[in-house]
Amino acid sequence: MDAALLHAAIDHLKSFATEPRVALIDQVLQHRTRHLTVVLEDVYQPHNASAILRTCECLGIQDVHVLERRYRYRANRDIVMGANKWVTLHRRPNGRGAIDQFAALRRQGYRIAAFTPNVSATDLDSVDLTHPLALVFGTELDGLSQDSLADADLSIALPIYGFTQSYNVSVTVALTLQSLLCRLRQSDIPWRLGPEDRDHLMLEWLCRSVRAGNLILKRFVKNYEINATHSISTKAPLGS
Repeated sequence: MDAALLHAAIDHLKSFATEPRVALIDQVLQHRTRHLTVVLEDVYQPHNASAILRTCECLGIQDVHVLERRYRYRANRDIVMGANKWVTLHRRPNGRGAIDQFAALRRQGYRIAAFTPNVSATDLDSVDLTHPLALVFGTELDGLSQDSLADADLSIALPIYGFTQSYNVSVTVALTLQSLLCRLRQSDIPWRLGPEDRDHLMLEWLCRSVRAGNLILKRFVKNYEINATHSISTKAPLGS
């Protein structure tokens, strides 16, 4: 969809949405980011899977990548509370999983940060946020696979001061995102979405906010393309 059609479609969908809804979408988009993204490897318990997705949406993370190597990712609808509608979920079942996904993320400019209880890992407060960061979290039972740990650009550990030597994975994600996003938003780093990303999400969210939004959009695009073709044909010089 070219820029002209995208903007025309947004204006058309806005006419079907309430002003408060459009204002809310605008507000949420101002706080959305792809500077940080979350990667989940074999997180399978529905409670954790759902809590993580909900936390990411609430804190403004747009993309969540799911690696299903041994376990299938399952979200609980009662816990996720509709957050899955507003977050872009990238699922990668089976295959080489982490290696391929990490390579794809690096091509997008991300550094890969693996979470581990290892005391020699980088402290969360010392993590460099200058470049986009993909935060990788592992399964409830064993943490991250050795492949993921070995292929990461850096490892990060959360401080633990009690007898229990690990956090629940959904708590780890929440603590990490809250800390890093607070630092990011107080910095001069350009962490917000670019105009093109905002426009595409605006259209997607309007479709989800308007009854029969996808059908309305489909009809609008069809009519727009017909009118554009007609306009071009009527402007063609004689004898062409």
